[in-house]
Amino acid sequence: MAIAIRSLMLLTFVVLIGCTPKIIEMDAATKESLIATQHITAIHYIHPVFELPPYSTSGGVIGGLMSGIVDRSRGERIEEKFGLYDPILDVKENFLTTVLNEFPSLTISKISAPFANDEVHDLKGPFSKGYILDFQTRRWGIVQHVEGWEHLKPPGSQERRKVTFIARARLIDANQESILWQGICDVEDHNNIFTMEDVQYWYNGENNNLDNLFTILASTCLKELWRQFPRHKRSLINRKNFVLSTAP
Repeated sequence: MAIAIRSLMLLTFVVLIGCTPKIIEMDAATKESLIATQHITAIHYIHPVFELPPYSTSGGVIGGLMSGIVDRSRGERIEEKFGLYDPILDVKENFLTTVLNEFPSLTISKISAPFANDEVHDLKGPFSKGYILDFQTRRWGIVQHVEGWEHLKPPGSQERRKVTFIARARLIDANQESILWQGICDVEDHNNIFTMEDVQYWYNGENNNLDNLFTILASTCLKELWRQFPRHKRSLINRKNFVLSTAP
């Protein structure tokens, strides 16, 4: 039993570490080559299912499996109900616009269909030459809010929730199968704390609460990723001003 527990703890640790990408800064040589680069291909990946608070169950391994299936189904229904789309689409579009402003001699080919596999060595086949900018949502959804008075909530009161968005952007040399730069954003909206009952009364439309919250998070993520990206020494833009345009 002790060995099984240790194995489970090790597996959990590996999974958590594997799901938490780190920032990779761009070296000086790559910065110079980027200035001289004439073309980059931009891609994104299939997004994970919208995350919701876990479905409670006491059915052991089988119950846990069923819980995962139920949670996935609930997340898909939320996406459909509110007409949600992956926030990375807004981040990608606006990041590329900013890159073109920063490097005016650069051309970017944008591939609209999402890729399923983000392994760098598997990108060499379709992209044997040139640089790739790729964008991926790592996590998005509604999670538990556990700050301040939440620890002291009265018995029987509803758990409070907030929205979260974690994304990754990379500059990849497909030919060398190497990551030249990696940016990470991990953002949450602490200004709108709600219960799941609140969500039931929201609706898809111009004033869609959930959709608006992810638009805000996408804008915050964009700023964070661009802050991590190396700058052209002759910048043509005011880096304090970002206007997020939303995908259709």
